[in-house]
Amino acid sequence: MVNVLSKHMAPRSCDSFVLACGRQSKFNQRMKPFEMFGVFVRAAGFLMAIYGLWELWGGMENVVENMFSSDNSEQTSSFSYFADGIPALVAGVLIFFLADWVVRLAYREPRP
Repeated sequence: MVNVLSKHMAPRSCDSFVLACGRQSKFNQRMKPFEMFGVFVRAAGFLMAIYGLWELWGGMENVVENMFSSDNSEQTSSFSYFADGIPALVAGVLIFFLADWVVRLAYREPRP
């Protein structure tokens, strides 16, 4: 270990001095812009997937409700639930898992 105590400082225990040193934690650093963009892209993908699941759940609920309904005159269609839910779920999952690719597409490295 490097002796960082000067001649004018009182001797301290090495362990307590090492703990008190100004070491930078990895958690104490600020996020870079492309990392922050990646967080937002993943959050958008997650929210889209949740919306897709919500729509699919509503569609399945409507299908089951229509199956056990005795009045067939006012059955609503489940098509709109599935037409919105399936693409939203697929797009949300793709965006969530391909966020690194989206970030690289947005933040390209400068060419020489």
